[in-house]
Amino acid sequence: MISPYYYPGLESTEGLSLSPEIFFDKFLSLASREYGINSYLVTSRLRLRPYVDVRQMLAYALRSRYKISLNRIGILIGNRHHSTVLHNTRQHANDYELDKRYRSIYDKLISKL
Repeated sequence: MISPYYYPGLESTEGLSLSPEIFFDKFLSLASREYGINSYLVTSRLRLRPYVDVRQMLAYALRSRYKISLNRIGILIGNRHHSTVLHNTRQHANDYELDKRYRSIYDKLISKL
């Protein structure tokens, strides 16, 4: 059971069967298989498009699903600053709206979780 006291800002735990850390690991392994990339390098400083896409998807999914802080998400995705995480979530919304391939990959990954 996920405690709302452990995750500040979490209003309800209904429908959340995974902790943020487990969700992160599962999403990362699915996304790395989908893109054909090394999951270890997603949390590195690489700026290649597939790695950036996965980081953006992860940041958005963690923020929208768990409502955890930007700092905490930044720690999970490779010690990023909270403003970088905020940029990632905004960029995800933009890419999701405009890029059909990006949208289909994200929806496919989320449906598998």
